[in-house]
Amino acid sequence: MLSQLSASQFSEWQQYFEIETPITAQIFDRHMSQLISMYYNNNRSSNAQSLSPADFRLFDRHKVIEQTPEEMYQMMKGIQSVQQNS
Repeated sequence: MLSQLSASQFSEWQQYFEIETPITAQIFDRHMSQLISMYYNNNRSSNAQSLSPADFRLFDRHKVIEQTPEEMYQMMKGIQSVQQNS
């Protein structure tokens, strides 16, 4: 299935899972990010900065998405049009 997804479809699924992450995926993601962080920190060079498990998470509900003022304006216009049409 993954080999047949286009890049845009994969991106849409990734955005969906950032919003509606299944609990099992959250647990798996947290466990794997801890393991990857331990592996990275044990094998990094002495002058490289250590990284935390949060740096390796795929699904992070507290991730702040930076938006430009134009993107915020377009989002508000979209919400307004949905409200007017309902």
